[in-house]
Amino acid sequence: MYNIFYEHYLPSKQKKKKKNTWFFSEERNEGFEKKKKKKEMASGCFLNKKANLFLLSLKKGKKKEGDFLKMFFLEKKDLKKTKIFPVVPKKKVNLAVKRNRIKRWIREAVRKNLNENFLKGIFVVFLKKYSQSLNFQKVEKEIKNILKNV
Repeated sequence: MYNIFYEHYLPSKQKKKKKNTWFFSEERNEGFEKKKKKKEMASGCFLNKKANLFLLSLKKGKKKEGDFLKMFFLEKKDLKKTKIFPVVPKKKVNLAVKRNRIKRWIREAVRKNLNENFLKGIFVVFLKKYSQSLNFQKVEKEIKNILKNV
């Protein structure tokens, strides 16, 4: 009885840790295995479909670079509509409002210029350099130049 009360005053290293029997039980592990099988995609990843498309375009897609944008494109004709993934790093653009604005600019510029080329697939667009003078006209011009080469 003395040990139980005394244990409270011991430093954390000396306290006895009890194992949670439910956490290590076989029933719980069997449940996890069933969930893993359901979520597993064809590529062997445990990610959702959108993330798998993103990674697939980075690995197997064509890479084109401009002055301040980098674009990966993977043509997939079985998609219903074109997927556009703009990526704006937090280190380069600190405020979320500005990051979201640049993402909207990129999506809109790609959408506008896709009607001319009729490309169906996955576009991943990264912002390489950021300056305060960046605007929609510059983004659109850059994307036009990149899409001409694709």
